[in-house]
Amino acid sequence: MDNEGDHLSRSSFTFTDKTNPIMRKLLLVATFAFLSSCAFTQTDINNINIAVGKSMHGTGDLNGIAVSLAYEHELAKRFSFGSALTTTINYGKDSWVGSVNAFHYTTAGIQLNPFGQFHIIANRDQKLSFGLGGLLRFQTTSLPSAYGYYDEPNRFPEPFYAFRYYDKTNTVSPGYTMSLTFRNRIASKYFLGIRAAFQNDTHSDVITSISLLLERVLPRFKTTN
Repeated sequence: MDNEGDHLSRSSFTFTDKTNPIMRKLLLVATFAFLSSCAFTQTDINNINIAVGKSMHGTGDLNGIAVSLAYEHELAKRFSFGSALTTTINYGKDSWVGSVNAFHYTTAGIQLNPFGQFHIIANRDQKLSFGLGGLLRFQTTSLPSAYGYYDEPNRFPEPFYAFRYYDKTNTVSPGYTMSLTFRNRIASKYFLGIRAAFQNDTHSDVITSISLLLERVLPRFKTTN
């Protein structure tokens, strides 16, 4: 199948089963911090927020959407801990041929993100926060490890693709995430904001996102004597 004009394109994603010990430690520390914070939630402000925005997977050739639901505990004026459930769906197509004959592929994942935040700006109506945390991500993809497109009218009536899958298409990987979030109060119990996020994992899946965020401040838990 080595005919002139044929080509073989290797996927830009690297698959590996090796787990980085540093990633494991980061995930354990973030999870421990989140669980420890639960002991303080009776006297501290809590909030729940949802973020929806654009997601870019890899070098930006896979665009898509990211949706995140997070619960956060404010332990002090400038510190908070929490956990988020995030899903991303990204899609792309073969760029070697026209859009009519090109095959399309999708990469989707869901992950748990324990995190901590430092509030650079923290007043009644505005917050600017830097976040750092771990993640555990399940991902599935239809992108092949390699593929070739063949267009030989003298031999075949229609052009066709050949696919090769050398690597796993379903993976579970630990990793880390960083974010920068700005929130502004729009009502007594609501904030509206914007979040930029970056993440990487042991599967070498780099994902960046920019999202709009809506946050609801929850009432303080009351203790009874």
